[in-house]
Order: sequence, then structure tokens, then C-alpha cells
Amino acid sequence: MVNADKAIQGWVPVIFSSRVDAFNVDRFKESMGQICSSEKRVALDMRQVEFINFEAIKHIHQLAIQLEGSDGELALVGPTEKLKRQVSLFASLDPIRIFSRREWDEMSKVSVDVRT
Repeated sequence: MVNADKAIQGWVPVIFSSRVDAFNVDRFKESMGQICSSEKRVALDMRQVEFINFEAIKHIHQLAIQLEGSDGELALVGPTEKLKRQVSLFASLDPIRIFSRREWDEMSKVSVDVRT
């Protein structure tokens, strides 16, 4: 469900499965808590997320505030408009940075200068 990958321009990407619901929210919260306690900049890749429950939304908001308080940041990558509205109903998006799919894809590209 949660898969932390290699850093991208200082951001530690965390890839979600398609759903965070009552059946897996405790595991989600535990995993995210561990990642956010050891990293400064965490990017939650929401591109494959179909559903996220209220408890997970509140936890994401709390983690964003926690990271912000320790000079860190939390970002959402590629959330749909529907998902952004859902999050904003239950928690403020203010402490959360939003990357569009395009922005994240551009950041993820590795450029190598092979000129001699």
C-alpha cells in the first residue's frame, strides 16, 4: 500500500495503492508516521488513488503540520480535482504543497550531460 522510493530533488516519494479505507488505514498511518518522522520532505503520490477515507485525510493533514513545524514539507502528487475537494472538505490544504502530474514528471526526469 505505501511504498517509499528514492528521493526526487530532495522529496521522498511515497506511492499509494488505489484505496485507503477502514481495512488498511491503521497500516497507512503507521507507515506514514515512520516515514515522516525520519524525512523532511515527503511527497505522497496520489496518481493511483481512487478512494481515501476521512481518517487518512485527517492524518495527512496532521503530518503536514508536523513536518511544517520542523522545517519540512508534505506534498500531494497528481491528486484529481475530486480528491482535492474531498481533502479540503475535511482538512485545510494550506500546509500541503500540490504538484501536478506534469510538474512531478518533469522533476522526476534525470538529465545527464554527455557532452565532452
